[in-house]
Amino acid sequence: MLFVIKFLVMFVIGGITGLILANIGIDVLLHDTYFVVAHFHYVLSLGAVVGVTAGIIHFMTRWTFLEYSYFYTYIIFSVFLIGSNLVFLPLHSLGLLSFPRRVSNRDKPGRDDLGGKWKQLGEEKDQLSEGEVRQKERTESRRRIWEGMS
Repeated sequence: MLFVIKFLVMFVIGGITGLILANIGIDVLLHDTYFVVAHFHYVLSLGAVVGVTAGIIHFMTRWTFLEYSYFYTYIIFSVFLIGSNLVFLPLHSLGLLSFPRRVSNRDKPGRDDLGGKWKQLGEEKDQLSEGEVRQKERTESRRRIWEGMS
């Protein structure tokens, strides 16, 4: 049920940004910026990924006849919710600042201050994701060692 609510929230955020882009004057200004990228990711990517994840979690008990832990499902939901919003929500602000979708040279003067706080937030999120991957690798290697000992 959590993933259904998340799907609806993400789809509504994408729908609201779609209404903003429906205004032809605003669409001309925001065309080819990160705002459009964020809109498509909220509507298409997050909608599809969350829907598939919800389906897999719902039908997993019917396919494998194993019960899953609601605690771990809630953790997956929380990490997925926070991570996806940390990635795509700043893109709306960068798009409203007219940050272009395609940049051939990011070292041009004047580009440093365009999204400094959002860039820093994205870098911190990347470091968090890298830490999660490393933790998962350590846990997996410890599990293999434990299985090898028994």
